[in-house]
Amino acid sequence: MAKTVPAADNTITFTCPHCQLRTKLALEKVGHTYQCRVKCPCGNVFAAEIEFRERRRRLLDRPGSYEPILPTQEGAGAAAPSPCRIIDLSLTGLAFLKSDARQISLGQMVRVRFRLDDDEATEIIQECEVIHVKENFVGCSISDACPALEYYLLG
Repeated sequence: MAKTVPAADNTITFTCPHCQLRTKLALEKVGHTYQCRVKCPCGNVFAAEIEFRERRRRLLDRPGSYEPILPTQEGAGAAAPSPCRIIDLSLTGLAFLKSDARQISLGQMVRVRFRLDDDEATEIIQECEVIHVKENFVGCSISDACPALEYYLLG
């Protein structure tokens, strides 16, 4: 699958895998979609992926747990942890697959725990905000990455 990123002038350039011809399209013509089909003037039709993320994500498959952070009268509390699988990670976000039926809402804060695949199996405990939910997939935004996570991703 061909990959591209939006340019500063709100255009996207696709390169045909068949003839190597570059086609430039306005971003509004494609819309805010992550995948699309492109028809090259040579007649070839191919799938393309558009990367809107500000930072590159690292794909993972790590066991972990998540717990919604619940507001209480004394401050922030937490519900019981539920198992999940961390599937990708960046300094500004992470995604996990939940394996329970717990409902998660957009804007909700969650605490995610997992161990990195580094030599020390560093434990990460990260608070983040839910920004995308689709079935068992949960995408979160990280506003303040823990130092161990920064070292892992930048190292």
